[in-house]
Amino acid sequence: MTITNGDATITVKPSKPKDGDTPAEPSTVDFGGAKLTNVGEAKADTDATNKAYVDSKVGAVSKLGYKANTETETKKVGVADGLHFKSGTGTIDATGTGADVTNAATTKKLVLLSLLRIMAL
Repeated sequence: MTITNGDATITVKPSKPKDGDTPAEPSTVDFGGAKLTNVGEAKADTDATNKAYVDSKVGAVSKLGYKANTETETKKVGVADGLHFKSGTGTIDATGTGADVTNAATTKKLVLLSLLRIMAL
């Protein structure tokens, strides 16, 4: 089904049931770049939500707290800065394939996981 209004086109593709070895496909809705407006606050884990709700959960987060090893004091790091882990005294060396590569990807994953944990609160 296609809905067209001026330059905006929304396409709704129906789901397809499993067919032999071909897995089932869920329905899709393509907004063609159009903005989805007037979305309410999410109630269930599978609900879409609005920008105001997301901003209320993570919008004000500018620093993340962390503790390393046996530290008792929480340190803070800017979300945009991330953490960079280096081998040295009191640390464990990275091992395995790519251990000599910069930890930039690890840093991004750590920040993302931290944000997801905050959103779950």
